[in-house]
Amino acid sequence: MLKEELEAFKKQARHSLEIAYNVKAASHLRKVDEPTYNRMRQSHRDISKAVLNQPSNAEGHQA
Repeated sequence: MLKEELEAFKKQARHSLEIAYNVKAASHLRKVDEPTYNRMRQSHRDISKAVLNQPSNAEGHQA
């Protein structure tokens, strides 16, 4: 059981680091090139809406 808990903790830590890195990268891009940043955000919104409108795929997408 301890091994599974450790693996789950490692996975959660990696995910948290990925989120922090993505936030930092997005913040930098917004400062450097706001039009590109806005296009990327809009694209992500469009993709999220399309995925969430398909009931069979809605569970697999976590935006």
